[in-house]
Amino acid sequence: MTTPRITDLLTELRGRQVTLTADGDRLHCRAPRGALTDELLATIRARRDELLAHLRADRRIPRHDGPAPLSFAQERLWLLHQFHPHDSAYNIPLHIALRGPLNPAALRAALAEVVRRHDVLRTRYAISRGLPRPVVEPAHTPPLPLTDLTGLPAHHRDAELARLAAQEARRPFDLAQGPVLRARLLRTAPEEHRLLLTRHHIASDGWSLDILLRELGTFYRAGRDGTPAGLDALPLRYADFAAYQREQAERPETAERSTRWARHLRGAPATLDVLGPPPAEPSHAPAGTVRTDLPAALVTGLRQLGGRARTTLFPLLLSAFGLALAGPPGPYDVMVGIPVAGRPRTELEPLIGCFATIAPMRLTSDGTEPLTRLAARAQQHVQDALDGPDVPFERLVHALRPERDLAENPLFSASFAFQNTPRTAVRLPGLDAEVLPSPPVAPKFPLALTATARADGGMGLELEFDRDRIAEPVARGILTSFHAALARAVADPEAPAAPVPAAAVDRRPGREGHECLHEPVARAAARHPDAVAVSCGGTQLSYGALDTRAERLAAVLRAHGAGPERLVALCLPTGPEWVVGALAILKSGAAYLPLDPGDPAERRASVAADAGATLIVSDTALPPLHRVDVTATLPDGAPEPTARAVLPGNLAYAVYTSGSTGGPKGVLVTHANVTGLLAACREALPALDAPRTWSATHSPAFDFSVWEVWGPLTAGGRLVLVPPDVARAPDELWDTLRDEQVEVLSQTPSAFHHLLPTAVRRAAQATALELVVLGGEACEPARLTPWWDALGDRRPAVVNMYGITENTIHVTVRRMTAADRSGSPVGRPLPGQRADLLDPHGRPVAPGGRGELFVGGVGLARGYLGRPGLTARSFLPDDTPGWPGARRYRSGDLARLLPDGGLDYAGRSDAQVKVRGYRVEPAETEAAALTHPAVRHCVVVPRGDGDRRHLAAYVVADTRACDGPGLRTHLAERLPRHLVPASVVFLKRIPLTRNGKLDVAALPDPAAHRAPARERPRTATERTLTRLLAALLKAPPETIGTHDNLFDLGGDSLTVTQFHSRVVEEFAVDLPVRRVYQALDIATLAVTVDDFRRRAERTAVLRALAAAEAMEPGGTAGESGGNPEESAATARGPAVAANEPGAAARESGAAPVEPAVAVQESAATKGEPGTAANELGAEAREPGTAAQEPGTDPRPPAATPQDPRTTPQEGQPCPRPE
Repeated sequence: MTTPRITDLLTELRGRQVTLTADGDRLHCRAPRGALTDELLATIRARRDELLAHLRADRRIPRHDGPAPLSFAQERLWLLHQFHPHDSAYNIPLHIALRGPLNPAALRAALAEVVRRHDVLRTRYAISRGLPRPVVEPAHTPPLPLTDLTGLPAHHRDAELARLAAQEARRPFDLAQGPVLRARLLRTAPEEHRLLLTRHHIASDGWSLDILLRELGTFYRAGRDGTPAGLDALPLRYADFAAYQREQAERPETAERSTRWARHLRGAPATLDVLGPPPAEPSHAPAGTVRTDLPAALVTGLRQLGGRARTTLFPLLLSAFGLALAGPPGPYDVMVGIPVAGRPRTELEPLIGCFATIAPMRLTSDGTEPLTRLAARAQQHVQDALDGPDVPFERLVHALRPERDLAENPLFSASFAFQNTPRTAVRLPGLDAEVLPSPPVAPKFPLALTATARADGGMGLELEFDRDRIAEPVARGILTSFHAALARAVADPEAPAAPVPAAAVDRRPGREGHECLHEPVARAAARHPDAVAVSCGGTQLSYGALDTRAERLAAVLRAHGAGPERLVALCLPTGPEWVVGALAILKSGAAYLPLDPGDPAERRASVAADAGATLIVSDTALPPLHRVDVTATLPDGAPEPTARAVLPGNLAYAVYTSGSTGGPKGVLVTHANVTGLLAACREALPALDAPRTWSATHSPAFDFSVWEVWGPLTAGGRLVLVPPDVARAPDELWDTLRDEQVEVLSQTPSAFHHLLPTAVRRAAQATALELVVLGGEACEPARLTPWWDALGDRRPAVVNMYGITENTIHVTVRRMTAADRSGSPVGRPLPGQRADLLDPHGRPVAPGGRGELFVGGVGLARGYLGRPGLTARSFLPDDTPGWPGARRYRSGDLARLLPDGGLDYAGRSDAQVKVRGYRVEPAETEAAALTHPAVRHCVVVPRGDGDRRHLAAYVVADTRACDGPGLRTHLAERLPRHLVPASVVFLKRIPLTRNGKLDVAALPDPAAHRAPARERPRTATERTLTRLLAALLKAPPETIGTHDNLFDLGGDSLTVTQFHSRVVEEFAVDLPVRRVYQALDIATLAVTVDDFRRRAERTAVLRALAAAEAMEPGGTAGESGGNPEESAATARGPAVAANEPGAAARESGAAPVEPAVAVQESAATKGEPGTAANELGAEAREPGTAAQEPGTDPRPPAATPQDPRTTPQEGQPCPRPE
């Protein structure tokens, strides 16, 4: 039994690629240059006897007889390939510049010897009953097509070279057909070549590269000089390792280790806040990359710091990366994957193959620990991962049972690798060989940091990122934070580890409103007394009449005690009289308290009593308030009360709101708040600076009405009041907008969504609309797609304005465009308004991060009426420099800070939704549901709690074309699994509050609409699928319900591929495996299968019709066997071949050569059909590309042809599950 210290030493040696072997009583040590320090060598000598004893006790891997199995890593890569056959993420490209007299025949022979020596390089992965079956092909000479670029002008040559290198690097592999190693030679000058070698990760890893380069050089020398290579025979094959690994995985100690490791990782978040949501269809674009350097002095300081703390450089770097990913300072819990060589035995070291795996590391901090303490904990986790038997990644996933998703790795979203040993040099005799940077391929993970030690003592940092998930400025900020955390640790080792804080969203000093709200209205009346101020139905009121009536009523109110800082209730139906009443209250010096006539009298009386109002302008009594009629005047001869001075800092109105945080409370808003806000809006939206016609569609008790009423009146525009019954009727509202020539329409997104079908249907009818302002609740851009399609995004402009009552209606502004498809972008703060995005500890978040919005500026209200304690808790002091005495309001709203400094609204902090450990945004599900042609409205809300937390969708749809399983299938094709609602409830209409917002309380409980937990199959397809799955799982069919999840029933990813194989065989449908993975249960899969069967029947009819037409006189069916697709393929084949000249050109032992054109050599090895045919892919249609690789069929696949008018693009790439 070895001591832990010997285990630790062996772990460190493996990390440095130091190989120890026992030869009798002698201990042999082999290491890359620079890997063995004097101190480490002394330790090895001192522990020689213990090391020898360990190596002798180390049982060698036996030879495996029988069919070659896959290793666990290969199995995972094979599964990923089934789900993403067009992905390049696991391509490993190598780009080598060769200068000198190259012998192409010797290079080709050297490649052949490497492939012969390592059978994993000539293994393909056939599929049998949904499972992979490795097939080792006979040794052969791999093709090495040569493309001559010397005839091109220099600038064209460089461009073509880059294009061909990128094309080779990203071209997908066909694992079922092979090969898994591709080679291509490009000639750029008579004695200058580029060798492009591309391997699939299923057959190779980073360690294998050194072996490949060494052996390639050895065999090239032997072939050129005609001498033996002199390499020892390999002790094992890769298949021996794979069988040994699987045998080890069944040992009790491996199971115990898996359980212990899973216990440590349980509950850790798999995703990072800094990442955006995965797209429904990933682009598979090449990864983005940002780079920087750590200077030698800093690296030296880190090594010294690690030495004092008894740790090494790697855990220091890993811990700093965890800090940078966590975002703002404070406690965090993040997961990072680290690569592990996966070669626990010395006899595995000379083998090429996929040994490397990746171990999940859980990095945590309470926010107060120094980096050295974090590194010590990380070092222990790393040693735990490396010591003892390997735990296959899939076994760990199965033990943890996270939510499976094609869009996310189930355990982590970021990886970190440390390259601290020099790469083996490329040595081809007679040539100057140099490894060049390879073109980027698709990212394996959303974030992957590689730190590489440099010869000068410094360190290069390269952060690869998924462009679909994170913007370049955010990725660059992560590197900056990483660098800063390390520098701070060296400068002050005991200081709490923390990344660089980010700047606030907006910190410009605000501009105060300099006048009272009624003053600009009076100026407009003086300038244009006959201009129409208010319209409602057939009634109009001029500015002159409005001002006169308001002055008369103001005098009456003053006579009854109205004045500054007094609240006067206002309760009138929508109409000009309401405006007269509000303006009169303001002119009296008082502030108005709007009450909705539609509210119960008890509610109105309660609000008035809480506000301390004693007067009410109304047409009905509301005891005990003294009622003043809106038409009241002073008695003849009565003296007019003296008007008291009103200042901008006095109250203008108080509005009661319950929001999402409790019972109703009055918010006190000043004149300066409103006039400052309106001035800011005119600055941000210049179209509002001129007199415009605005509509007002909201209840006066909703603060959105303040914007609608005073926006036009303070600018000399016209206010069109829309009665509530008209505002709720889309056709009548659109008629009003058209007839009244409304230019500015303000709506909540929910209300606007109700208007959309009418607007789209009647888009051809000209309106005067110039601006649509959305506010009051979250806006989902996907809902606006019909509007963009019908009306475009230029005129009228659509703006999204985030705001809250406590900060006077609007805080931010963002002009929306048709390009906005996801999230809820709310833009930047208005001039003079502020929006700070802070973490739970009150510190600014970094770009890309999520935090809570704290708002302030000119619109910040005075506080809550009569609630000093609540005001103190919500309106907080702001110690920002340059803002003496400033306050800011804690909104409770969450947002993400975008790279451009804008904000993306992310819901409420007190209603955040988590489903099985994933943070979810219901708006994303709503947007995807709206892409279903039968769905008109959709609202998604969380239901349940704890492990039973789930999403429920409430849908207004044409139920003849949409049911629950069908909609869930639709969503499963577009969304990660955790975003698909567990229940779907169909409604006639979505309930709204009187303010046009969603009425969540009125949504019915989905339990009444939910299917039983073990619902029996209803259709023939469901019954067949249940039978197939039961047989696969060896379970009684009656134990499987149509709404059970395959993974919850005990299945895994391989079960999916086996189930897929049986489904395809049973139903004779060309169903992609990813569709089975995405299916949530038997019910949704049955919908998918039936859909594919209908398509197959439709295309079969089309095929028969095409064949019949081809048999008519003049047809060509006899030439192609009646298959119209084969006819097209046959017709295309010769045309492609004819476009590739130079077929007779030959160079000794190499492929034929022609300027910028390569043709596959005809000297094909026996048993490789199709080598003379031309590939009908993009490569063969472009000049300068190689012809078809061996073993490929030049014809289209023999699958059932499908009607392009009805068949979706099933071949498109999709997200990775792991």
